[in-house]
Amino acid sequence: MGEIGEGELRAKLRAGERITGVIVVARSVDDALEYTPFLLLSWRRGYFRILRWRGGDRRYREFDRLLKLLRELGWADSVAVFDAADPKLRRIRAIAHALGVPPTPRGKGQPSALGDPEDDASGVTLVVDDADEAVDPPQHA
Repeated sequence: MGEIGEGELRAKLRAGERITGVIVVARSVDDALEYTPFLLLSWRRGYFRILRWRGGDRRYREFDRLLKLLRELGWADSVAVFDAADPKLRRIRAIAHALGVPPTPRGKGQPSALGDPEDDASGVTLVVDDADEAVDPPQHA
């Protein structure tokens, strides 16, 4: 499963590597939403969760704090937010495994919406743009 420590992540970013994609998974926990970011990294293949120093993945109860972290890490593009129950997440192996669900098998040679043949995340439930405001997801013809 794809995991990276925040220290390693920040060191790689300082060395010139970059985040090339972000997907956030939202799930209900104790009548509140909790957000877990998954990052596509320029030096590794697939999506990675950020680990806490004490173990386990970083989760946020406040989306603003998560967005602030992503901006600090150099991500200035849109952020796709999916509900944890969205079946589209099963197409991304690392995220499916993190959620404890089996990934959806894909045919070989199928194009990916994000450009990574191993991962696909088309169909956004919420997109946050550079102005940090919720906007309607792009409509595909």
